[in-house]
Amino acid sequence: MMKKETSSLNDEIKQTDLPLIVGAGKKASKTETPLEKEMRRFNKMIEEINQHEENQKKKQQQEDQYHQLYQSKVIPAYTTLAAEKLHFLKQLHDIFVANTYTKREQRNFVDFVLAIIHDILPYNDEARQFAHYYVNLDVALMNKAEKKQFQNEIKENVGFDVDMDDFDAETIYEQSKGRNASGASYKEEDGEDEFKFDEDFFTPPPKKKNNSAPKPEEIELQTLYKELAKQIHPDLEPDEDLKKEKLVLMQELIQARKEHNLFMMLLIKSKAHQLNGTSSNTAYSLDKLKLYNKQLKRKLAEMKDEIAMVHFSNLFMHNGKITIRQNQPAEERVNHELKQVKKQLKDLKNDKEIVTTHDMLKQFIQQVC
Repeated sequence: MMKKETSSLNDEIKQTDLPLIVGAGKKASKTETPLEKEMRRFNKMIEEINQHEENQKKKQQQEDQYHQLYQSKVIPAYTTLAAEKLHFLKQLHDIFVANTYTKREQRNFVDFVLAIIHDILPYNDEARQFAHYYVNLDVALMNKAEKKQFQNEIKENVGFDVDMDDFDAETIYEQSKGRNASGASYKEEDGEDEFKFDEDFFTPPPKKKNNSAPKPEEIELQTLYKELAKQIHPDLEPDEDLKKEKLVLMQELIQARKEHNLFMMLLIKSKAHQLNGTSSNTAYSLDKLKLYNKQLKRKLAEMKDEIAMVHFSNLFMHNGKITIRQNQPAEERVNHELKQVKKQLKDLKNDKEIVTTHDMLKQFIQQVC
């Protein structure tokens, strides 16, 4: 049996539903005791958390399916579109360099070309030579104030000064590539890293110790940690297969204790009962349930906040109306994007057939700019 990775077992733990308290009531009543009330609240929050987890799992499956379809269908479509756009730009470029235009017409055309190149570059590196040519032309058409502003933007982005009187986009591109390669996040000297990225690098400095008495939540976390450590400690497990699983589970328990994550510790407790083949129907005291419910309430609020943020980030405009992108099935989202690509290809074909002369290019510039 192969050893499970920490992340895979972590996912397995998250998929474990917390068991409900047997015998707890469903509705509030005038005769229920404080313990019965906390039992009912515990079950209610557990059911709500489990439902949120299940909904998130389904949404993640939809997202995974969407990304698979995007890779297999949408990216090839955009690659084809990029090739057609580049072919159209070559056609326009040949007309443009063979004729004369006003400075305003030149600037409008350059802006149009650079916007198209921006869309093409992720899918077709051949467009880079056109980018260099038209960035150089764009700089040549700038006034002094615009050149100064552009010079400051370049310095901010790549970290060095540029002579605007001897500007060359390709040279700057190569210099910035070399600078990024030599200015990596760490250097190697004498075969060793100057510094290493480890978990301590991302860990905030420890807080000053507080000599006050520990809170009840801390006491309960420590008690639960010791209880679970006895149940899942790999050194106490004679079965080699279970020992490997408990080793990873113990690592998760240590991490949960470090993060004061009671919810994860309760999930680990449920998983431990499954591994040990023991009953999960634990009797809880009133004080313990109050502590658990406080933590579960906090966990539920965090989950709702995360859902609200995802909900907001997936809003987009469609036909003048705000739509939630994730509410659309993966196939529908992909088909919508493919439909848009197909429409662009059709429009591009028409433009290629129309814009074939100097006069038509001038009209085209006026229309699109």
